[in-house]
Amino acid sequence: MNTRLLSPAVAAACLAFAGAAQADPVTTVPGAIDAHVITFSPYDGVTSAGFVADDTSFVDVGTAETGIAVNLGFNNGSDHVLGAVPFSFGSNGSWPISGAYAGLYQPSGSMTFMFASGMNLAGGYINFDPNFDGNSSLQALDVNGDVLEEIIFNSNTFTPGFFGFLRDGNDIYQLVFNNASIAVDNFTFGVTGGGTGVSTPGTTGLVLAGLGLLALTRRRA
Repeated sequence: MNTRLLSPAVAAACLAFAGAAQADPVTTVPGAIDAHVITFSPYDGVTSAGFVADDTSFVDVGTAETGIAVNLGFNNGSDHVLGAVPFSFGSNGSWPISGAYAGLYQPSGSMTFMFASGMNLAGGYINFDPNFDGNSSLQALDVNGDVLEEIIFNSNTFTPGFFGFLRDGNDIYQLVFNNASIAVDNFTFGVTGGGTGVSTPGTTGLVLAGLGLLALTRRRA
């Protein structure tokens, strides 16, 4: 397993980092990555709680800004926001710091970002409310819906900032944010070497359909 020493701030923010070999948690976007950033600006000023009806519903939040489809879904029953509606994050300040964002505003549930093809970088600027008991987590999943990497955030020591995963292979197909009123802005994803991470149209449809079924199965387990 590749090991990277985390800075004191990052070490304090994360209770644990666990996963397969050839990976590192990252707190900045590596310069060699062809990165795409979703700022959620098309939803600026919009409160969209309830816009996802159930576990099988997803919204494409990527194409408008990056030209690459990224589907966002929330688990059934989660209260969520896709837009720019400031609300308290307790001692971690208010959200958004600027512009729109995607987030949960209850101490449970999850939101899942799904890629049509594998990425080796995925992350974003994260904040969450430390006033709720328990911790939140960020997970990278493979094409089968299995967890590749996980970062667990300590609600008592967390500092808002960029968190994500960088892997040697393009095997990240989902990025899942769990629990504790977590929110993300500047959602960032990409692949090494200037690739686009875009599948052919037929393959894209099949992969997204398969990922939707996997996400539904995992959430109802």
